[in-house]
Amino acid sequence: LPTGDQLTSANAVSLLLYEVYARYEEPAVQDAFFAAAAGAVFDALTSGAAEPAAAVAALQEAAGQRRLLVWSTRPEEQSVIAVAALDGALPSGNDEATVVGVYFNDHSGSKIDYFVDAAVSASAECAPDGSAVYTVSYTLSSRLSQEEAEALPSYVASYLLPRGQFQTEVYLLGPVGSSVVDWTVDVPGLRNELLSQADDLGRPLLRLYQLQGTGGPTTVTARFALPPGEHGALEVATTPMVNPTTVTVTDGCG
Repeated sequence: LPTGDQLTSANAVSLLLYEVYARYEEPAVQDAFFAAAAGAVFDALTSGAAEPAAAVAALQEAAGQRRLLVWSTRPEEQSVIAVAALDGALPSGNDEATVVGVYFNDHSGSKIDYFVDAAVSASAECAPDGSAVYTVSYTLSSRLSQEEAEALPSYVASYLLPRGQFQTEVYLLGPVGSSVVDWTVDVPGLRNELLSQADDLGRPLLRLYQLQGTGGPTTVTARFALPPGEHGALEVATTPMVNPTTVTVTDGCG
């Protein structure tokens, strides 16, 4: 890079998602750094020196983590995208797989996700009549102490919230055809609230608000009841975060 930095797979996350903000206070200078980094990556990819097989493998990994999603206005292109599982859509039924969704949407106006850890768990319990209860939990926590949060660069800390706090909207999607049994907060945060409940393409949707600080993790759990029928293996779709999300699946119906 023009600054003398070398951008590698080992330092890309820390350099681009935190160190730039700690090093340069002016947003215009930060933007110039990001522009130079994007240009350098593009030049490296298009110079012919990159290994095609490695690039394809990296794209496959990104798609598997739902970091790479594609949509086209052209039906013939969209049909190919759907077959390649790049459209991000959840299955319309439960025959092949019973998929639940946990999606995070940061509302902090900050870069504090660099210090946030997420964990997701899902389990299924089947009754003799073929009905099932699916339990979905998520846990959010901060890696920061309050002292560390007070020392954050202003552009990393939220301009909306006190130092160390972050707010997240979480969307929980149950299996197709299921209904919400309940939702509970196992370890309360600063604020937990159900904002709305809806149906999304045949799936029950809980839209939850969470305000979190440096005081410890918060765990929220929801249960969904599914009538008797064909239930495929339990799977979880979730938002890719800066730090790897721990996903645990226990399928008692398998």
